[in-house]
Amino acid sequence: MPTPAIGASTTGRSVGRMPIRTLLAAATLAAVLGPAGPSAAAASGTIGSINLAPAARPAGPAPADRIAAIRRRHAGEVLARVLITDPRQLDRLDAAGCDQWTHGHQAGWHEFRLDQAQLELVRRMGLRHEVVREDVAELLAAEAARLAAAGDGAAVGGADFFADYRPLDVVASFTDTLAATHPELASVVDLGQSLEGRPIRGLRITGPGDATDRPAVLINALQHAREWITVPTVLWFAQSMLEGYGQDPEITAILDAIELHVIPVTNPDGYVWSWDENRLWRKNRRDNGDGSFGVDLNRNWSFQWGGQGASENPSSAIYRGTGPFSEPESTVLSQYILDLGDVAAHLDVHSYGQLILSPFGYDFVEPEGITGRTHLVLGRTFADYIAEVSGAIYDPGPAWGLYLASGTCSDWAHGGAGAISFTFELRPANANEGGFVLPPEAIE
Repeated sequence: MPTPAIGASTTGRSVGRMPIRTLLAAATLAAVLGPAGPSAAAASGTIGSINLAPAARPAGPAPADRIAAIRRRHAGEVLARVLITDPRQLDRLDAAGCDQWTHGHQAGWHEFRLDQAQLELVRRMGLRHEVVREDVAELLAAEAARLAAAGDGAAVGGADFFADYRPLDVVASFTDTLAATHPELASVVDLGQSLEGRPIRGLRITGPGDATDRPAVLINALQHAREWITVPTVLWFAQSMLEGYGQDPEITAILDAIELHVIPVTNPDGYVWSWDENRLWRKNRRDNGDGSFGVDLNRNWSFQWGGQGASENPSSAIYRGTGPFSEPESTVLSQYILDLGDVAAHLDVHSYGQLILSPFGYDFVEPEGITGRTHLVLGRTFADYIAEVSGAIYDPGPAWGLYLASGTCSDWAHGGAGAISFTFELRPANANEGGFVLPPEAIE
């Protein structure tokens, strides 16, 4: 990928007119987007074909009972686009429990999952709307039936890890196997525990030799439990880097220059709940004491916590928690980043919307000087690169240009830890294409 000249560096060594730290960040983040997807590497017969032996999962309801429960839970639900002309309309829909699938608190079209009573509320409010899917229950039931037929996400006997979505135990086993298969490059890191005591784990990947002075690049995924596509995306990237070392000169040079950290599941409790109980669960599993559960981890970070685009209502999907870093998941990840000491770049991976968001989201401000220009140029470059490789259109820009959100991971990574930081919202572009419930073909 060509490296754009963006002005003289004020700190550190530089190549041309771009700081070396920025070059490393750009090269690594661009590598996430480089290949067409897991299927490009899978065609070679190498990606994902690892024997896995996950621990036995606790017995749950029989598949037929589980699918029947899904149909009951989501009976009559639809996905709808609703035209918002005043943010107070969003507040009213939020108070009514409407599940907003798109981002932000601004005027414009937004996508919601609505039951029939909520759809009637939209009509009574006189809001222009369009139902884009009338089969939410069947969409979820079909996914559950497919996964049940394949062993509930088990990947054993050499099955391709990336052929379908995988539960937490299989993700953990795959992570362990990647490290065991490439001991000279990778090791498993344990950040700490979730609210319910599950380990939050990841991979440290770097070339052989002394890595003391190598800047770190950290990629985390699945702060929001229902965003399943993010997990195989970052693990495919990790494996691509490991298998490319010594084979691909660019990957080899990158791993010899940086220390890469990949955290595939930031919210393990929510992820397990989304597999076992409620596929569309978003938050962690905090008991809020009022009958509601969950804090939005991506509103719980300390930088500008409690401002616009975060809710003080525990029932809200964007509930910020009782205070900054009230949740162990955000706390242990932030401490891990700080303990690394020299984080050059950070990527927080979400779905959906096909967006590339740079700081800041808490207000209508952007990083100043060369740092701001670096984010601007890299965001545009990433979008151009994705379009060139896959044809997909991603919209780059500061987060506030699309929606205000305070207490976010990316804002903290830049404002609190000094890293070049982006939030990526992966495919699809809209709910009509599946939203959070993508077919396994989307992984490849």
